[in-house]
Amino acid sequence: MMVVLLLSGFGASANPAHLAPPAPEKFAIDTTGTISGPTLDTLHAIGRALDQSGKGQLGVLVVRTTSGVPPRRFATDAFNFWGIGHAGLDDGVFIMVALDDRKAELVVGKGEPLTTQQTDAIMADDIVANMKRQLPEAALLDAARAVLRELTGSSTFTPPPALTPLPKPQMTEALAVYLRRERPFPDRMPRAWVIDLASSLSASEVADLDVLATGLYGEGRGRMLFLNIASDLQWPSLDDLVDVLHQQVSADSKQPLAIVALDELSGRAVLRLPPGLTTGDWEQAQVQSALNQMQTSGDSGQRLFTGGRFAAQALRTGIPPRPMRDVLQSAWDSSWGALSAGVGAVVLGLLFWLRTWNRNRIRTCTTCHVARLRLDEAADDQHLSDGQRSEESVGSIDYDVWVCGRCDDTLVLSYGAFFSGYARCSSCRFKTRQSSSVTLSSATEYSGGSVQVTETCSHCNHSRTFTRSTPRLTRSSSSSSSSSSSSSYGGGRSSGRGSSGSW
Repeated sequence: MMVVLLLSGFGASANPAHLAPPAPEKFAIDTTGTISGPTLDTLHAIGRALDQSGKGQLGVLVVRTTSGVPPRRFATDAFNFWGIGHAGLDDGVFIMVALDDRKAELVVGKGEPLTTQQTDAIMADDIVANMKRQLPEAALLDAARAVLRELTGSSTFTPPPALTPLPKPQMTEALAVYLRRERPFPDRMPRAWVIDLASSLSASEVADLDVLATGLYGEGRGRMLFLNIASDLQWPSLDDLVDVLHQQVSADSKQPLAIVALDELSGRAVLRLPPGLTTGDWEQAQVQSALNQMQTSGDSGQRLFTGGRFAAQALRTGIPPRPMRDVLQSAWDSSWGALSAGVGAVVLGLLFWLRTWNRNRIRTCTTCHVARLRLDEAADDQHLSDGQRSEESVGSIDYDVWVCGRCDDTLVLSYGAFFSGYARCSSCRFKTRQSSSVTLSSATEYSGGSVQVTETCSHCNHSRTFTRSTPRLTRSSSSSSSSSSSSSYGGGRSSGRGSSGSW
């Protein structure tokens, strides 16, 4: 299977765990605005061809920068996080391009489906050559075709069907005239509620939307318009078109206005409500929930109707308030947290008081049955060994010396510090050992790390240095299940072998 992922702004920390995987059967995600819809469709088709061949998996990642992380390490971590390649075969191939860094990496799985000679050729002839000519789309397409050809022996694939009858320049211009205000939206106040620029809604779908908006208008609650477009281009954006439509309609109407908009090709949806309805976090969360429902698969008319019902209710009665049971539960959780903290503080204080009381209580000589005298810090040193004095010096243990004035019997009691940072030395057995460590390699979700530890005793000067392994980081079960159920990756792994390029 071929999986193509194109993303910008990979996150300040350059962490693959911050990215959601592409949905099943979706092999290309572009949030940069640099890759056209037709190019993404072609990458989908190449991905399907490689998937059907069963020869491997390919991931392509385009980012702005690796944020200082070495490109090869960045690409390998991303490869392993997504698990490109079939489990047990490790037949993945991963292409990473960092546009602002002007760097590229081509990493292969542990099964090494491509040789170094093959990856070097793809990097030089297909990726770097096109990037030097400032042709990122050609770089991706040529590299994807080359990988398909090398893994299957053929670069043949089924071209994607046309998603829109208009070619890119015509579609851009058809929408741009509204953005430039060269042509007004056909709203024809107050009876035209549906603006179908995609010409895809059926008569019955338009009628259902009209009934919803007409009822709202007839009640004097406000106006609601539906905008439907079909464009997989980054410009003009759906938000830009909604802004212009809002300005056009609100200039001629004093009533509250709601706009429900959908781009049926990209799946993008917009719900524009009067500002006073979305002032709180709860209200904004409800709007986002309605948008999520609109952006799921389904007929355009049904998705617009879903958003329309939410907008109509918001204009009539406002966004439904938070259920009382949730408010009460939140208040209880908050109160229980404060109560728990208070109880914990009381218990901790009680333990400290008991410890102090026990340390200061008078001791009685077991022989003479008279009260002992506790020596001060200067006088008790003569009753302590060199090791015990070292423990007091570093603050790991404090000693109290109680002396019987009649028989000179001596009682030595020790009280360890809670957070001294010292441990017991394996040589002298006193609590005077300190440890320092240096990370040799960091643990990841894919492999353990290693740490060099140095232990030194401040009493006997015993010292030793050794290396300790650290376990792999574990991904949360919710994250693992989400990734496995919502992407097409197969769980392959890479050791980082491949080719590098720059331009």
